[in-house]
Amino acid sequence: MMEADFGLTSTELEELNDIIQSFHEIESVMIFGSRAKGTYKPGSDVDIVISGNKLDHSVVIRLSNQLNEETTFPYFFDILDLNTIKSEEMLAHIAQHGRKLGTTSEPVHEPKT
Repeated sequence: MMEADFGLTSTELEELNDIIQSFHEIESVMIFGSRAKGTYKPGSDVDIVISGNKLDHSVVIRLSNQLNEETTFPYFFDILDLNTIKSEEMLAHIAQHGRKLGTTSEPVHEPKT
């Protein structure tokens, strides 16, 4: 298996995209942290921030459960709702290092708040 974006295989990325697309409340998805910066190690968690006008905490919980409990991914997925992040440092980190899912070359300069 070849590695694709974010240290995930193309098969893993396809499965991840399929799962996320099944949540109609999610309008955008970014990966941040070590996976976005390219400093991840084997087994590093996958930090994901989601946003959407119809998101609530139950969507975050359902997505987290599906990714962490109902798949065979060998990684832990840490899911955050962009609209609930209060830390300016975290928002700045996501703005600087976040990458839209499916792209590694396009930085996300300004998160929607």
